[in-house]
Amino acid sequence: MMGAMGSRTPTPTVDAGYGGGYGAWNPQYSAPYYVDPLTRPYSPKQPYEPQAAAPYRMDQQYGGAFVPPMAHNYFGPDQHAMPPYAEPVKPDDYSVTHGGTTYFYDSGQVVPVQSQVVYNPYSVNLPHLSHQNPAKRNLHTLFMSEDIRQDFIAKSVMTLSRLDPDDPRTGTVPGTVGKYHSLYPLDDPTRDKAISIFGFETTAYKATNSVDGMCYLLRKIEGFRPSLDQLQQIRNFQYSWTQVYHPHIVSLRDTVCLNSKDLYLVYDYYPCSETMEARIQRLEQGSFLPEALMWSFVVQIVSALRAIHSSQLAYRTLVPSKIIFTSKNRLRLNGVGTIDMLQTMKPDMGSMHKEDLIQLGKLILQLSSRSVSPVDDLPSALDKLRKSYSPALHSLVSSLLTNSVPYPSIDEISSSIAPFILHELEHTSNYNDYMTGEFSKEVENGRLFRLISKLSFINERPEFQADYRWNETGDRYVLRLFRDFIFHQVADDGSPLVDLGHVVECLNKLDAGVNEKIVLVSRDERFAFVVSYKDLKLQIESIFQELLSSLSPSNPQDLSLYGHI
Repeated sequence: MMGAMGSRTPTPTVDAGYGGGYGAWNPQYSAPYYVDPLTRPYSPKQPYEPQAAAPYRMDQQYGGAFVPPMAHNYFGPDQHAMPPYAEPVKPDDYSVTHGGTTYFYDSGQVVPVQSQVVYNPYSVNLPHLSHQNPAKRNLHTLFMSEDIRQDFIAKSVMTLSRLDPDDPRTGTVPGTVGKYHSLYPLDDPTRDKAISIFGFETTAYKATNSVDGMCYLLRKIEGFRPSLDQLQQIRNFQYSWTQVYHPHIVSLRDTVCLNSKDLYLVYDYYPCSETMEARIQRLEQGSFLPEALMWSFVVQIVSALRAIHSSQLAYRTLVPSKIIFTSKNRLRLNGVGTIDMLQTMKPDMGSMHKEDLIQLGKLILQLSSRSVSPVDDLPSALDKLRKSYSPALHSLVSSLLTNSVPYPSIDEISSSIAPFILHELEHTSNYNDYMTGEFSKEVENGRLFRLISKLSFINERPEFQADYRWNETGDRYVLRLFRDFIFHQVADDGSPLVDLGHVVECLNKLDAGVNEKIVLVSRDERFAFVVSYKDLKLQIESIFQELLSSLSPSNPQDLSLYGHI
């Protein structure tokens, strides 16, 4: 036996724990056959049939995870206490196959049920969250999708980015703007600045708020020198726009005007976002946007405009360069309120609402023709739209661009596209289910992390070195060997084994406190211990509680996250 090798001997007991990493369940209701931690092949000799006389036996199976009957009994006054129960097993009732060997239960063998088990409310994903074959799992199913993980990493990197001291832009970037510091320019340095649709040059920065520590977008209006009356107008519009919150709007948070110059508008920051203008430019020549995607954009924009108009405000800048995508097809209206603060003339709200809807019609024509430039020939563009898309989309755009009396309101437009709103709701709900399934995997990772944290807090503590219970003859020495059993496995040739499946399997069995026994061998191979996961679990909890009881009262710590193993 090499190094810290331990023999993982399968025991044919019904409380053999599920080692799948995502589905640690009460061993009292475990499968009557071995379950591999990653592939989970099912190989029962006979399907299990529940017995009416056994109220605590298994009666249902859902995708490899088992749901016990009378689950409400776990949440009584003593949720950890289970009634002592044992039932003789008939011949050929159960079998277990592992490593090419099949084990059978003896006739009349009594399978005891644990009397003290901590119930673990963890299971595999529900059927509507996973379309994978329930009888098979690979390593990737234990973690969040790689695409989602990379997206989060990219956004995190962008959020934490800082300007290099040697960057030539350092001299032109302000050190601080009011309570905002660590400014980082977001504009493309290779592109020349141009007068924006607001009538002024603008510069965008990412900055950190010194009050809440969060990142925001600062848009500097170059060359704008507000008068006292304009400052009052800015404050009024700031209050109105900060009250507008919508999932398809980049919310205005604050305004900063230093010494009556250099106006900064503060918005929510969405790292790695992309403008609709840039996305249109990336489309292949000759390709058309799918109509379902077009309707998705229309529904999102109409929803945002409805929230703006209901607040007696107007967007007034519905162009591709001011619409950003914060995820794959999730768009938000950017730069809200900017044009209101820069113009001195008080606008007529009815006319501005109408202009928003006209801009929406023109935007749809731009999307249909894959053009970022304004549409000059409206009749030709409408005819092209009629030939390429459905009559419903053509009718919507025609009603938006026709000066009919009365002109349709945003509520009437919302009613006319109601069927497509329902489609968008369905897609959003499906995507929400998908993301819920992905994030539920991280719940299990957090649980296993807490287990590893407890083991790390306990093992190799200097104050325990002189304690006889931790030496080779002490009862706690097995915890050191168990750590080696999990993480320091070696092959027959002495090379290390890096087996994540083994780690997940061991931690889940420890979490469930199963009666399966393992052999722990000391590093010098002089001592060997046969111990069950149940004993290890009780010992770890006891030692960890002893460790907590020795904490200093003058150093309070939040221990609620550790809970029970």
